[in-house]
Amino acid sequence: GTGAEDSESETQHSGVSATNVAIAKQYENTGTGYHTKAKTSDDDQGAGAAKIAICVDDDIAGMTFKTDVEITEIIDWVNERKIVMSCDEVVYKFVIWLIMDLPKDKKGSELINEEVLRVVKLGRKPLQPPVAHHWAIQVGERWYEITSKDEVTRRNAIHVNNGGVASSGAGKLGGEVVGKSAKTDNMILTWLNIWLSLNPRYDLLSDNCQKLAYEFMVWVTNNNYLCDHRVDAANINTFDSEFRDVQGQGLRGFAATKGGNTVLHLNVGGNALSSKGLINQRVKVGQFTAQAVAGPGLGVFVDTTVADVSFSAGNVAGFHVGLNANTGIGARNGNVEAHFLGFGGKIGADGVEVNTPVAGVNVCSIM
Repeated sequence: GTGAEDSESETQHSGVSATNVAIAKQYENTGTGYHTKAKTSDDDQGAGAAKIAICVDDDIAGMTFKTDVEITEIIDWVNERKIVMSCDEVVYKFVIWLIMDLPKDKKGSELINEEVLRVVKLGRKPLQPPVAHHWAIQVGERWYEITSKDEVTRRNAIHVNNGGVASSGAGKLGGEVVGKSAKTDNMILTWLNIWLSLNPRYDLLSDNCQKLAYEFMVWVTNNNYLCDHRVDAANINTFDSEFRDVQGQGLRGFAATKGGNTVLHLNVGGNALSSKGLINQRVKVGQFTAQAVAGPGLGVFVDTTVADVSFSAGNVAGFHVGLNANTGIGARNGNVEAHFLGFGGKIGADGVEVNTPVAGVNVCSIM
């Protein structure tokens, strides 16, 4: 399904170094359907060009964009993965890897303009039975969510709307701040089209609203996010290196205020979730969050996690072990909670939870 090969040099004389990426549908009579060639060319005179043959759904044929990633990096990336990945995985992760890369200055630092960063929020809506929730993501003022499915084809579709609440009602109580994003609307639409091509049909236990919301949240924030919710059911694996920020790990964080919710979040070690159907596993290392809530909800919270590993069966039951000194009291994210130096608990949309500084247990949602 994949391969990389050298070709003749292609040059342009724009004076700006960039890699042009074009995906064009090309049918090959191999019995495997449509293939594409992702052809990269560098603007620098004398630079080599590369061709990468990958399979792709019709939905993203014709897509073009620019990236600062070097051609040699692209070739190395494909060669490392072409044996162990399916064609669908390669086209998805190849394009996502490229457009996640932020432009850099000559010293290698990220060029991020705080004025164009948009707040990212998660909105949830309790469903029947109450152990399930619908999820939606808001970037700036725009909500994205899986919309109702065709009962015959079960084909996924994404609904977009502007406003304080998603069309489904998710986020009606204000939602929760989970990060900030420098992604443009065109980047977002590209990503969503690729996601739909790889997850075309709705499945309650795998390809659903929570899978879209979680993977979209991780990508749109460049893996710099705050979300401790387990999923009810979905196939997600953010331990996969392709979900990580291509600029590397280390100290990251964000500060954001929206709708009466002010958050300062620092992430030293990482936060990753893996779920297969109902079974969830999460690992958190080096997390600090200070949060003040003044509607919807009310409270002050300071959460400090040295390390934590949790397991759960959907939103029915779970436990975690680690070391934390979480302190705070009030209502946030659909829950009423009180903790002091790790001792305490909460009750609400995420169930009934009892915690200590080294462990905790949780049982099903009641809202």
